[in-house]
Amino acid sequence: MRKWTELHRLQAMYENFIGLTVSVKTARQYSKVLGYFFDRFTDKTNPEEFTRLDIEDYRIQRLREGLSPVTINYEIAVVRAFWNWMVDMEKVKWNPCSAVKRLKQKEAPRDSLTLSQQESLAKACWSYHDRLLVALALSTGLRGETLCELTKSMVDFEGSRLIIPSEIMKAGRNHSLPLPSWTLTILEQASDGRLFEDYARNAAQLSYRFNNILRRAGISLRGIRVARRTFATTLLRSGADLKLVQDLLGHRDIKTTSRYLTPADDKAAQRAVANIPVVFGGGE
Repeated sequence: MRKWTELHRLQAMYENFIGLTVSVKTARQYSKVLGYFFDRFTDKTNPEEFTRLDIEDYRIQRLREGLSPVTINYEIAVVRAFWNWMVDMEKVKWNPCSAVKRLKQKEAPRDSLTLSQQESLAKACWSYHDRLLVALALSTGLRGETLCELTKSMVDFEGSRLIIPSEIMKAGRNHSLPLPSWTLTILEQASDGRLFEDYARNAAQLSYRFNNILRRAGISLRGIRVARRTFATTLLRSGADLKLVQDLLGHRDIKTTSRYLTPADDKAAQRAVANIPVVFGGGE
């Protein structure tokens, strides 16, 4: 059991500070992490005694205990925040975590919906707004924040496109998106004003609605970004080039667009190779 030291006193002060600035749940998590950390260094009584090697040794210990890089990165972030607070309070001169790099985390699965899953999603819609959400999400690839703010006045029915003002686009510029006829047919039934009025007040509620439809369709994927990824992947596999997909998604950097794409499976790769033009006849 660690004796009451200067380090212990500062930790208690910081936890009191955190308790006044974040939620109770977050404050408890911070306190638990700091407890885990300092229990490994019972021989140290002052924050100035810690070095970068101590932080890295702690990471190695946690990895050996089977913790994921995500969890360890979070713990180090909490410890770093504590030291930053001490620097601001002029209790220490430097932060031993500042030169410690984050552990590499496994990239999240980049899954998109197959055609059969998209059809199942359509069948799982229980209301007009469910159908409208699924249609727009799959045929535009728009973010939930933008979808939620769309109004009927943004639909150009003659030009078969959405004309979206810069204020609701993350990129901060006007955006134009072509719309398929089946989406336009659904949009014609919409009331004037915000498309998802009385259905979802914000992007979080819209994502919640979309997740409910996914669940009813028996699809394990979650998040409206699945539709955005499906939109991008479908376009590429239909022959669109990456630059066009970048423009339709509204990305500034094409590297961002590439992260939305779902890797091809073996069958998709075989179909792609089968479309290579025949140069030599007779199989020679």
